[in-house]
Amino acid sequence: MENFVIEKLSDKHSNSLLSKFKCGDEFLNQFISRKAKKHQEQLLAVTYLVFFDNLLVGYFSILNEQLKNNEKEILKFQKGKQYQTYPAVKIGRLAVRSDIENRGLGSRIIDAIKNRFANNQTSGCRYLTLDSYNTPKNLNFYKKNGFDIYTEEDKNGKTRYMYYDLLLSKE
Repeated sequence: MENFVIEKLSDKHSNSLLSKFKCGDEFLNQFISRKAKKHQEQLLAVTYLVFFDNLLVGYFSILNEQLKNNEKEILKFQKGKQYQTYPAVKIGRLAVRSDIENRGLGSRIIDAIKNRFANNQTSGCRYLTLDSYNTPKNLNFYKKNGFDIYTEEDKNGKTRYMYYDLLLSKE
């Protein structure tokens, strides 16, 4: 999967194309086929489609967020003035087609997101955040891609809140 193309979801992408996408998680399948365009219309999240050879192989959605200063974690990165919150972008959804999982595409997508926000900013953004399913497979995937668990308060929850410091990706 050397060359892939990322396109912002638009009206040119048919509902038929979106409903054929299957990643093995029904919640994520339903989001792309039924909710992604509505979220964009409501200015809640922007979804990007990932294509390889004109085949939809994955997608992700992003939205603005602020990361609260949790003193235990964030302060270790900060020098100088401390803030109550820091600008962040949340990866709201990330999915790869189930028939091509474990080929590195998810990591490539995360790298593209990191690069977009670390090096091509139109506004300040210090962190990427996400809610990972609280399973070893998912947590290990995000840890492998540089994300850290933000707090232990959600360790028994369905999801874990994670973050990545974009200064680590600055060119």
